[in-house]
Amino acid sequence: MVELAIVIPYYKMLFFERTIASLAEQTNKNFKVYIGNDGSPEDPSECIENFCDTLDITYKYFPDNLGGYSLTRQWDRCIELMGSENWILILGDDDYLSPNFVQNFYNHLAKIESLNIKVVRSASKIVSQDGISKIHSFPEIESSIDHFYNRYFKSSRSSLSEYIFSKDVYDKKGFRDLPLAWGVDTLAWIEFTEGKHIFTINESIAYIQISEQSISGNSDLDELKIMARYQGFEIVIKDHFSHYNRNQKRRILLYFEHGAKKANKVNESSFYLLVINKLLQERMFFETFRFMKRLFYYKRLI
Repeated sequence: MVELAIVIPYYKMLFFERTIASLAEQTNKNFKVYIGNDGSPEDPSECIENFCDTLDITYKYFPDNLGGYSLTRQWDRCIELMGSENWILILGDDDYLSPNFVQNFYNHLAKIESLNIKVVRSASKIVSQDGISKIHSFPEIESSIDHFYNRYFKSSRSSLSEYIFSKDVYDKKGFRDLPLAWGVDTLAWIEFTEGKHIFTINESIAYIQISEQSISGNSDLDELKIMARYQGFEIVIKDHFSHYNRNQKRRILLYFEHGAKKANKVNESSFYLLVINKLLQERMFFETFRFMKRLFYYKRLI
């Protein structure tokens, strides 16, 4: 039975052949590939045809560039191409996988299901003009709550292409719609696991391409990234704050405040009322006083 769907939201050709080639090189080909062309001016058809004898590929051209408005909605319509597979990997059109990636997933699948795991990750390496980074590995079992915190406060890292997630939990939860889908995956793992665990297969490697053509490497998109991160932290504070300890909450709120300054949100009532409410709920009265002083200072700068 085919359990795994590899979904590629396609837009650019630059590294795409390498992406597809890494799937053709998998030692276990018990997966299906679904490619959704997001109205790209670069036609990948010839490249895809070169791999049709090796891979089971479904390809669809969408004439409208939906990803230009909402990248998560482009992911959604690519996922809708799927058949009956139970697990999903969304692979960037510039990222690629180690040859043992799929085999290792099946090697661990019985354990994953016995633990009721909904999100599985791999180790990763960063690929850039400077070469390929060292391997980034992770604990075999990590709570999604810790994962989010470590991602922003303990020099961990994360990219969508590293993750396989359950189709049934995706159908229930879906992805949040943030600008550029920046940070959407890290937030999704909290919600897909309901604050429980992520399972890591460190024997597998996802190679993550960073270039000026990628969202991660494009500094022209920094303002949208700042806004997305602000919105993502707002969701965590509203919906998932209770999972964190007192010191973590303090640090998250301070980070949120810094993000609000960058996003020009410090004088919006939705920002400062949320922070004051959370500080008071935690009985952080001194921190509330100091925050109010800073808020007065921000208002004087207008």
